[in-house]
Amino acid sequence: MRNRIREEGQTGQILAEMRVYRFLGVRLFQRAVFVLERVRHRKDGGKNRNYHLRRLSFSSISKHYGYLSYNALIHFTGLAAVAAVAVLKCFFFQDRKVVDYALLFAVIANLYCIMLQRYNALRLMYYQISCRKSRRHRIKKKSGILYDNIPPDYDPDVRKQDIRWLGKMRKALNGRRDFFIADEDAVRLDRLWTWTDHAGLSPKPAVRTEIVPARNEDARQSPAGEKLYAGTDLFVAFLQKRFHRDRDRILLSYSVFTKGKKSEQAYSRLFPVDQEEAVLDILDMFCLPMTEGDGEDGGEIRF
Repeated sequence: MRNRIREEGQTGQILAEMRVYRFLGVRLFQRAVFVLERVRHRKDGGKNRNYHLRRLSFSSISKHYGYLSYNALIHFTGLAAVAAVAVLKCFFFQDRKVVDYALLFAVIANLYCIMLQRYNALRLMYYQISCRKSRRHRIKKKSGILYDNIPPDYDPDVRKQDIRWLGKMRKALNGRRDFFIADEDAVRLDRLWTWTDHAGLSPKPAVRTEIVPARNEDARQSPAGEKLYAGTDLFVAFLQKRFHRDRDRILLSYSVFTKGKKSEQAYSRLFPVDQEEAVLDILDMFCLPMTEGDGEDGGEIRF
């Protein structure tokens, strides 16, 4: 309940701050920036990667927060450079009005660029809160159906151990740590899949892709010729971890590794879509009734 009240308060603050930026003309400034981008890339038809969100997923939104911090840092540096030039002007260019106008333009341009990054960050925050509300309702509904249809031959003690094991997986993924599944865990996964099938919630089969850490998605999908972004990406990742700690269940990187064919087949049945949102949806569906204070089991799910 406290988290839900906090979300309502955050929504009001976000909308109020966004109205201020709109009143100051940030959206018009953004359109002008996109026009300049098209002019700059009129020959190659490309885009500035740090301007655009790749896709609406937890990991992409998380990385884009880092790009917004990166962009803002560049323009804060620009303001510092303008201040340094202004100090020099006091000694060497006191009668140059052109320099005054140039400095004023640079200050306004950098300030609006910083406000634009903040405005876009607020838009993403508002989108995330809206998604969490709908996701919370969906997960609670599925979890209720699941626990109302427990197979009669599923031993309660075994079921509790299986759910605790899923809690450890969930805690590892939310903590951005790798999780390893051994072949002896295949029986456990089979029992859990049988439970979902009995409740009519078994995940639909999907085409499996190679299990690759989410942090490598850009390396696999980026077109050739973007090697110049490698250093920028490392700096962006640092900014993301430094200034945007995960309080909203956004994954920066994780991997689930299976150690044999049995565990891979069992994992593929219970988690047919190897993407962070789909995996966490299934884990939260099982782990929702867990109470806080279970230690390494993962604790209570916090929406």
